[in-house]
Formats: sequence, C-alpha cells, structure tokens
Amino acid sequence: NIYFHNTSVAPMQPLMQAAIELESQAGILGCSIAGGYQYADVPYMGPAIVVIADGDEERAQREAERLGEQMWASRDQLKHSVPDPAEAVRLALASEETPVCLLDMGDNIGGGSSGDSTFVLEQLLAQGADGWVVSVWDIESAQACFAAGVGGQVQLRVGGKTDDMHGPTLEIAGRVRTLHDGSYEERERRHGGGRYFNQGPTAVVQVEQAGSKGLLLLNSERSCPNSIHQITCAGIQPEHQRILVAKGAVAPRAAYEPVCGRLIEVASGGATAIDRPADDYQLARKSLYEWR
Repeated sequence: NIYFHNTSVAPMQPLMQAAIELESQAGILGCSIAGGYQYADVPYMGPAIVVIADGDEERAQREAERLGEQMWASRDQLKHSVPDPAEAVRLALASEETPVCLLDMGDNIGGGSSGDSTFVLEQLLAQGADGWVVSVWDIESAQACFAAGVGGQVQLRVGGKTDDMHGPTLEIAGRVRTLHDGSYEERERRHGGGRYFNQGPTAVVQVEQAGSKGLLLLNSERSCPNSIHQITCAGIQPEHQRILVAKGAVAPRAAYEPVCGRLIEVASGGATAIDRPADDYQLARKSLYEWR
C-alpha cells in the first residue's frame, strides 16, 4: 500500500537502512527495494527486492531472500487507520499545529490520478473552514478567470470533470486574486528532482461562500505538488494559511513538511484511492497479504 512507502519511518525505513548497509559490503554492487505500484493490475504487482553482487549470483539471491524475509516479518505493521475527507477536515480544523497539510491520497497526481478531485474541497466548504488552499486542474475555470481579469467576480463550475471517480463538479463563486503564467523554480532537493516546472496559465480565486473562506488555485496543466513554489509562485504565503491541500501521498512531504506544523493523510476517493478491494483486479495475485 502506497501509504507505507514513506522511507523515513517504519516499515520502510528499517528496510532501506538494511539495503544501505548491504551496499557497503565488499562484493555487493547494488540493492534496491521497491514498495510496488498498487494501481497496476498485472500479475507481479507488489513489492520487490533486487540485489546485484559482483560475479556471485548465489550471494545476491541469498541476500535478496534475507531482505524479503525481513519485509515479510513487518507485515503486521501494514494496518492503517486513515481518516476520510470529512474526518480529516475536522482534525485539521481542531489542530493547534498550523498550517496543516492534508494529503489528498485519492487524487495523487504523481500516481496517475486526475488532479481535479473535489472530495476534500467539498468538505472544506461544508464545514465552513477558513484559511484553506486547494489546487485543482481545471482548464475551463482557469480560462474564465483570465477572461474576468484580476479583481473580477467569477461564477465557476470547478473540478470533477475528468470522470465520475473524483467527486462532483462544484459551484464556486469568488474574486480573481492572481493570474500567473504557472512557471516556478525549485532550488532545494525535493521528490523526483527537477528544478523548473510549469503548471500552465494559473489563477487564484478568493472564495467566500457557505461560511467558508479560502484560496482556490486553478491550473491548466496537471502539476504534482512536489514543490511549495507551486503555490508561492502565485502569491500564496503558506505561513498565513491554516490548511494546505496537496494532491499526493508521499511525494509532497519533502516540500510541505518544512512549512507545515502537521501532515494528515486523507483516504479520499479517486483513481489512486489507497484502499482497493481485490475484486477491482483481474490479473494481480489475490494471495497478496493485504487481501488475505
């Protein structure tokens, strides 16, 4: 489960440390541990371990099996209790550590999701949250904001346009606060590397409706939230916000941990929902531990 791919904490951290220690040994050329891509319906979907030894196939096999046994021994740690969007927003509103980053795992852009899920945004509005920031890939709404210009009032139908998996299209009213070309630069080490990014023509809308106040960032190109400059380039200051929503699972952590008081994973719906029943798969092995 991608929820457990964070290599800074157990169960992955001890495995990664063991791999690093193995690579330091003479005769071992490399060791890689893959958590697996749970959204692939293929026979060998699941975690994998690769060990490369210098001319010693038997040793490579032995060490890979040893690490595999260590991974299997950690299986009881693969239980999670992740809040749904409604509960996650309640937790964020009650938190004294701000800003809170809500990791919208069901709309994990880096994992292949749409980027236009509205499940978390819907709850922020429903619960009257203040000081939130949500990014949504919505070319049509971004174009409407550019047509209105900075300061213009807009009535938008936002998100949920890719398919029926990512929530309803929401009626949003607000004022265009910022228009930007969508380019930004990241100079720190972040997930996936890269320095220059572009999310296409981008608009920020000041939303005040249903007792809720927040900032809606509308971009024209899907952009993984692996850099905090995705929002700062458009004039949003994270330290002045209460809730920042990042559409990802593990990748956004490096960008958001330095500026957030707390990160909360969200078991939201979508193409990259973290809980997928075995019945959703035709080719994957049904003997995988999580489905037993």
